[in-house]
Amino acid sequence: MIWGQNEGYFYLQLRDFKRGTRKNPLMEAIAAQFEKKYMYALAPYFTKKKWSDLDQPSAPGAVAAKADSATRSIGCRGCHLDHFQGDGSTARLAGQWQEYLLQ
Repeated sequence: MIWGQNEGYFYLQLRDFKRGTRKNPLMEAIAAQFEKKYMYALAPYFTKKKWSDLDQPSAPGAVAAKADSATRSIGCRGCHLDHFQGDGSTARLAGQWQEYLLQ
């Protein structure tokens, strides 16, 4: 999900799609058309859009505990913060599509 992300992160993703360093055929084609000033203008617009409730089921207790242990051991919260909300140019992960996180 791209709307509701942090402004800096949003801009960096558009930039990377345009450069081809982040791969997604649809987004690469869209971003290829944008000049830098338009990517800067789009970032605050999409940042202000409400983060959608994807109504995803919670992980079973054992899975959640294992994931919590893994994220603590590799320091995910150092960048993505305690509730995985991200900040500045770091992605918000909380509430993101499960398929996206697996990739």
